[in-house]
Amino acid sequence: MIKTIQSKKNISTQGFTLLEVMVVIVIISILSSFVALSLQDMDKSVQFKNEAKRLNHVITLAREEAILNSEIIGLRFRKNCYTFMLRSNAEWKPYNDRIFGPHEIPYGIEFQLLINDIVTPLPLDQSPKAPQIAIWPSGEVTPFELNIKSTIIQSVYTLSGNEFGSIKMTRQN
Repeated sequence: MIKTIQSKKNISTQGFTLLEVMVVIVIISILSSFVALSLQDMDKSVQFKNEAKRLNHVITLAREEAILNSEIIGLRFRKNCYTFMLRSNAEWKPYNDRIFGPHEIPYGIEFQLLINDIVTPLPLDQSPKAPQIAIWPSGEVTPFELNIKSTIIQSVYTLSGNEFGSIKMTRQN
């Protein structure tokens, strides 16, 4: 009979050493900093496209909100911001929520608003008085054309709305 010889050494393999834990933390920190830097340097064309798409979707959402709640909703543009407004008690009040509240546009993006084919000057003031575009409870929208220009990548998106409430986004180079 062959007897197996067992060593009397008890090797503890429970848990990790402090050094192993610290190495893992350093590796995770380095990887997360690379991810953060890559997100921070997001391609400007993607950011520009996302801003144009966001505005398109929010206008469409505001139109649906106006229809569902039988409210008149307005859209006010400024040089560096836009905000939605609600008609209440014969006066316009700005929304202060996350979706329809004021939204500042990133540096390098400019608006050009045309209503009835006439360029509408955009103010710099902080207090919106009345909207340039109205969205009615019937779904109708003030006819408009909004050129969203990027001064960085030389590109333009155009949002156009007709009196029937149809909103269309096109890209020009």
